[in-house]
Amino acid sequence: MSLGSYRITESTMALFSEDGRHVTLTMPIGAFITMESATFDGSVLVDVVWDGKKVMMFTHDLRLRAERVAE
Repeated sequence: MSLGSYRITESTMALFSEDGRHVTLTMPIGAFITMESATFDGSVLVDVVWDGKKVMMFTHDLRLRAERVAE
């Protein structure tokens, strides 16, 4: 279930799983993501979907570097 869509306003880090380990990637400015996790406080990692892929981002980065968009 989607909990909202966001647009990245400043490039930031995201993590994804590859061959059983976490790999970082840079989420580019203008990327659209969809929230998958209900928790959006603190500095925990939350699941988001970007370009059809499940990735994890820190809530702190989302609060500072993303803006909610109308669906």
